[in-house]
Amino acid sequence: MISRRALVVANTTALAIAVPFAAPAGAAQPESFPESTRPYLYFESFDGVANPAHFTHDLPEDWSQKVSGVTSGEARWNGWTVSDVRHWTWAAGTDERHFFTQGHDQFAIIDSKQQRLAGRDSMDARMSTAPIDVAGQNTVALEFDQHYRQGKDGQHAQVAVSFDGGEPEVVDKLTHDRYSSHEYFELDVPEGAKTMQVTFSYLGGNDDYWWAVDNVAVRAPFTQAAEKPNTVIDVISDTQDDPEDFKLAVRRLNAMPEKAGALVINGDLVDNGSQEQWDKFLAARKEVPHDSGVELWTIGNHEMYGKETSEVHMQRFLKYSGQDKPWNEVVVDGTPLISINTEYYSDVDRGGKEPFQRISAEQLQWLDERLAQWDAQGVTALVFTHPLLPGTVSMSHSAWYQNDFEDEQAISDVLSKYNDIVAFTSHSHSSLKQNNWWGTRRYDGTPQGAIGFPVVNTGAILNEYLPDGDHDEEVVDDKAATGLRVKVYDDRIRVEAWDFKDGHGLANPDGEAKMIKYQDFSKQKRMAAPAVQPPAESTPETDTDSASAEGSSAGAKAALVIGVVAALGGAFAFIASQFGDQLRGLLPASFLELAQR
Repeated sequence: MISRRALVVANTTALAIAVPFAAPAGAAQPESFPESTRPYLYFESFDGVANPAHFTHDLPEDWSQKVSGVTSGEARWNGWTVSDVRHWTWAAGTDERHFFTQGHDQFAIIDSKQQRLAGRDSMDARMSTAPIDVAGQNTVALEFDQHYRQGKDGQHAQVAVSFDGGEPEVVDKLTHDRYSSHEYFELDVPEGAKTMQVTFSYLGGNDDYWWAVDNVAVRAPFTQAAEKPNTVIDVISDTQDDPEDFKLAVRRLNAMPEKAGALVINGDLVDNGSQEQWDKFLAARKEVPHDSGVELWTIGNHEMYGKETSEVHMQRFLKYSGQDKPWNEVVVDGTPLISINTEYYSDVDRGGKEPFQRISAEQLQWLDERLAQWDAQGVTALVFTHPLLPGTVSMSHSAWYQNDFEDEQAISDVLSKYNDIVAFTSHSHSSLKQNNWWGTRRYDGTPQGAIGFPVVNTGAILNEYLPDGDHDEEVVDDKAATGLRVKVYDDRIRVEAWDFKDGHGLANPDGEAKMIKYQDFSKQKRMAAPAVQPPAESTPETDTDSASAEGSSAGAKAALVIGVVAALGGAFAFIASQFGDQLRGLLPASFLELAQR
């Protein structure tokens, strides 16, 4: 069996066939999702584990755990415990535990720090999934979310996979902090194998730290990306009285070989809503226009700051954006770009404090109708809003960012009805080098919410922030300028994180444009689970050492044909997937926003 860790600079070339099957005895099935939206061969979120006391050693059906080396300590933390972030931190303290934005509701936890073992003990705790049905598969993708803090020398963790009860093979070993990361591994299934099992092992623990695991999934891997995207969209935000870096970023986006069809500026175009600030921004925009000539803007908190009324600030935004109302939709090369915006904010009344987003029933109805239309067509919508959705991207775990929407339930009730969207948020100026520069918005209010949709942090033109303690933040680079390129293919949305001033310093203050990493998200309705078919002809291999390698158009056409065949057979299923960001990079952390951010 060959295991391949899919790094963010690599593409996969396997054309996976997800086949219908009769489950072997003991093989686990997916959680109960609506039939039309079932994306996985297997998915376990721990949310269905009965847990009236909020702490339990009970695991999902047919899962198991084994603990050895323990003769002391607290029973609650003896081995793997299922809980949620609120009760975990209430019992153990925050201490960066709550940075786990990739986790949702309940998840599995090892907390060696809280177990308080005697010095003679050395805990090994293994947690194994149920046998997962992989009969008929050639290649599968294993995904999970995790939050790991390294303990003393000698303590480590590992993830291993076995087929049909055979010898486990280690696919990942953890010896350094890896905060709030999504992991993705492609695994070759041995010929004739019927089941696979995944084991999470925390080894050599004694008064160390912790490891949390959630959203364990097995699905079909990505197919090959086409050579050229159908649509390219540039995305920046938080220009905020930084016209020179704004112009630099636009120049460098314009200079890229693949030409974008639009520029999205996701809020905080100005530092405050004054006419002076708008004049300054508009002059910079006129001096260096985006080559596409097509723009979509959202309203940030800074557009509404100042002593003038909310109506005055709003009218300026509408005038300069060319809109007749706060919300908007622009369609670029068949891809819808949808903006969600506040309709009222008074800085005089609120003094720069949240909530910033007041969204009317009219806007929500419009949003629902637009998303429903695109969903019915099998088209992925890109949704833009300035504030953070809690529990999604870096910094969104902080208490400071839990109150940006006046009615979070109302917006969530609409967004979470649709899985085939990718959302983009800004506001935090958070570094794109962190593992959780993107996350998944899961929401319990709708059946589809268990699957969720991806949310991506846009970075910022002005300043780069990292955490400072549990609920604080600090500027780590006041000369930074970062943003995104979004590429739409037949089978996926690729989001590239870009540093427009990489390596900047006294000798080269403007630095260079450099892609930090990228992430792929499935266009879910187009990635159906096809019926059993003869082996497909091999597709050309891509250069896995190049971040720009994007495969062959033949592979993409083959994938599309298979999806059409599956659709005709009534086999549509969502594949909610996210490539894992496995870069160690900078660690995510909690923030408390500075005044008037």
